[in-house]
Amino acid sequence: MIRDHIVEALKLVGGIRTQAAQLLGIHRNRLARLIEKYGIEVSGDRG
Repeated sequence: MIRDHIVEALKLVGGIRTQAAQLLGIHRNRLARLIEKYGIEVSGDRG
């Protein structure tokens, strides 16, 4: 479920991690750790 929320947030913001973190209400470093933990591939990864 958490993984799905992260994936959806990243899709909504075009892979921009900072904006996805803001959308999810978490710090971008926390998002980066969750992306690594769940093995999420970020297309168009731009910070």
